[in-house]
Amino acid sequence: MKTLFLIVCFFLPKVVSAQELTLPFNIGVGPTLNWVTGPVANDQTFHYGIRFNTYIAIDKKARLKHIEHIPQQYRKMAREAGELRYDPTPWYLPRSVMVSPKFRNTGMYGLTLRPLGLGLAIGEFKLSAGLLLSYIFIHSDSLPSVTHFLRPGTEVKASLELPLDPRRRTTLSLEWASQFYIPQNLGEKIFVVGDLDASIWHIGQVTFMIHRRVDLRFNLGDYL
Repeated sequence: MKTLFLIVCFFLPKVVSAQELTLPFNIGVGPTLNWVTGPVANDQTFHYGIRFNTYIAIDKKARLKHIEHIPQQYRKMAREAGELRYDPTPWYLPRSVMVSPKFRNTGMYGLTLRPLGLGLAIGEFKLSAGLLLSYIFIHSDSLPSVTHFLRPGTEVKASLELPLDPRRRTTLSLEWASQFYIPQNLGEKIFVVGDLDASIWHIGQVTFMIHRRVDLRFNLGDYL
């Protein structure tokens, strides 16, 4: 909560409306292996996709430059805190896309939105959680022929970031995410709650992601 409060203080409109700030902007992208618990995994172990990650990094240097705009009682916290991250991506843009043609019996195509998320960093190790909304089209020769999976859900994600090319500000991350959904049976209608044994209710996702940071000038009031 303290980290979240510092981010809110830093992006107060009175701070950002009169000026632009130059801050590091992270762009991350990488392939995913998706393990869909239940009948889909029994039919084919992994399905494939792409995941994206974008955020503005607020390091200590940037906070100290504008320390006078942070309330007096929180300035010590601002000086001592590590890197803060603010994600300006609109909630309606996909955070991951599943593109897994029918190599064997089953093909899956879909996308996942993340309307809300929070994170915690412990050195290179990151933990985060958020709310999801996913749609996946499934067609199969061995499972029910067609399924339109549409469900809200939650995600818990852990990632380890390692430097790849410090001069180019490039890092590599290995991520594991567990996504939990209201069960929906394969071949069943969207509004029917399914049984765990015959449904999609959990997707485990492994991602290998490359991150690159670039310095961009933002009028951060546009993101509030």
